[in-house]
Amino acid sequence: MSTTTKSQKESGYSKISFSSSMYVYAGLVLLAWGIVPMLAKYVSLPGSTTAMVVNWSALVAVFFIMLVTRNLWQFKYLSRYWKQFTLVGMVWPLLYSIAYFESIKQGSASLTTLLNYTWPLFAALILLVVRKVYISRPAAIALIVSVIILALSISTDGTLQLNGWLPIVLGIVAAATQGFFNIEGQNEERYPSSLVWLMTFVGALVTAVGATAFTVLSGENITLASIDITSLWPLVLIGAFSNGIGFWAFLKASKLSSSDGGEREQSFWLMMTFVPVVQVALLPIVGLEQIDNWRIIALIGICINFAVYQFWAHKVKTS
Repeated sequence: MSTTTKSQKESGYSKISFSSSMYVYAGLVLLAWGIVPMLAKYVSLPGSTTAMVVNWSALVAVFFIMLVTRNLWQFKYLSRYWKQFTLVGMVWPLLYSIAYFESIKQGSASLTTLLNYTWPLFAALILLVVRKVYISRPAAIALIVSVIILALSISTDGTLQLNGWLPIVLGIVAAATQGFFNIEGQNEERYPSSLVWLMTFVGALVTAVGATAFTVLSGENITLASIDITSLWPLVLIGAFSNGIGFWAFLKASKLSSSDGGEREQSFWLMMTFVPVVQVALLPIVGLEQIDNWRIIALIGICINFAVYQFWAHKVKTS
């Protein structure tokens, strides 16, 4: 009897700890990703150069963390998983980083944020095209309506300054690549939760090399000698904290939340809804952008986008 009671207590404690850790990881993501647009606006560099500095910083930070936490053993599995890790790294975060930072430099940081979080619509489209999974009609209508809300809010926002259509196109590219990762990254067989540090490292490596090549090929006349190294601390912080620790925490939280496919998963994605809210809210607080009521309406559209997609995705998984 006592043995059974002890076992039950240990099981309950383990369950609580397991669930609580997901919220800790999700909270870390909120902080790490919430500060990205604000910090990126502080440094006046082209988007590809920004992505290059950010991801070389992330690569160094991730390797150091893996060394300190004794996770270098994960590299022995690199020969087995390098193809899929590299593929995901090329799509997201390589394409994502270049599009995201370039759109921030050429337009508004909050515009990029708002467009970036239309990714549930792209995730639904990828599921339809690649896996032939059909979204329900009510869910499709709700996703489309939420995107229309975003479009109307962006076009009506009098404080939003645009330099042509390129920032919008790049923001949409970033959203599409994040939608791709949201579908592919959930595959436990191809992307094991025990190897998230390795996946983070490979993603940072692919992005750092790719962004460097893109910077050179694009003919940007920027050399390390011409860059004030002391002014790059915001990008180094983004690389180490947001792209390194934040990305790892996102992978851990998404894996932990999806392990039961229930309330914990819904709670995780509800928390992720607040990432763009934090990103946009910080911009006027630090005096980088003005925010009017239309952008608040756009944030509401984002929340609808997230809620509808996750409700539909949960129904598909449990049906």
